[in-house]
Amino acid sequence: MKQKGYTLIELLVVLPISVVMLGAIVGSIFLVLHGVIDIRSETAAQVNIENAAHWLTRDIVMGQSTNMLEGAPPVNTANFTWVDYTGGLGNEVSHYVAYTHSGTELVREYDSADNTTIVARNLTDVSFTLNGDLVTVTLTRTAEGASRSMVIRTYVIQMRAKGG
Repeated sequence: MKQKGYTLIELLVVLPISVVMLGAIVGSIFLVLHGVIDIRSETAAQVNIENAAHWLTRDIVMGQSTNMLEGAPPVNTANFTWVDYTGGLGNEVSHYVAYTHSGTELVREYDSADNTTIVARNLTDVSFTLNGDLVTVTLTRTAEGASRSMVIRTYVIQMRAKGG
């Protein structure tokens, strides 16, 4: 007589193998999803820092003077001033820009307190140093939701000459 179904021994062998395989599949899916979150967070951090670097480079290159002291320890605020000569002799326009790391934001103030922009968010550290006419800016950001993902960028930017 032919038996239909499985024996108890067959079930006891297949069950642990199925549990191990299911665990491996679920673990793989978790790792893939976690990796995607880390990549998105790190990408957002890099884009955020690149935006800040755009504005910093633009302004520091124009800067003819700064409130920073050469060789002083790093600071988290910096002011730059310059004169715009494009209007011709007698029509020069003075400009200033102030960068302040406040909380987790890098704030840019241009020519008046009414003209402020947040150029970067979620920055854990910002530092400015001056060596001659070279300004070193270091931006550090820990990516949201990815505690082990940190982005650090250092830029060395040369200010323009003090003369016209």
